[in-house]
Amino acid sequence: MKESRAKAWAVLLSTLFLGVIVDLGSKWMAFERVSGAPVQVDRQEVLAAGPGHLGDLIPPHRPVIVVRDLLEFTLVLNPGAVFGMGAGKRWIFVAFTFGALAFGVYLFHAWTRPRDYVAHVGLGLILSGGLGNLYDRLTFACVRDFIHP
Repeated sequence: MKESRAKAWAVLLSTLFLGVIVDLGSKWMAFERVSGAPVQVDRQEVLAAGPGHLGDLIPPHRPVIVVRDLLEFTLVLNPGAVFGMGAGKRWIFVAFTFGALAFGVYLFHAWTRPRDYVAHVGLGLILSGGLGNLYDRLTFACVRDFIHP
């Protein structure tokens, strides 16, 4: 039983680690290439601009169309949560993220069985997205985004 639980943790942590690498790496690549010139996000500029003016920190650029009428890449700095809701409440989202990460680990431990590998991968992906956004909020004072359906 202990060996199965160890494998479950390995699946969760491997997915989490790879997910964070892909999340942060894709953001880095997007901010290097999507606008035609690298875009550097400076924490002090973000804080000085305030939530309503973050768009001014991104140079105007055409979206990169991935799938016409379905998916494009456009650089955005998000000061809040989904679609910018809660702009300017960064520390609330930082605290919420820590709580969500703790809840995710609780779910893993209490609600999954050692061989529920699909659930372990799913939780790892969700948690890695949360960690990537937490990194952005702490480092840049906003979340870097680029995927727009």
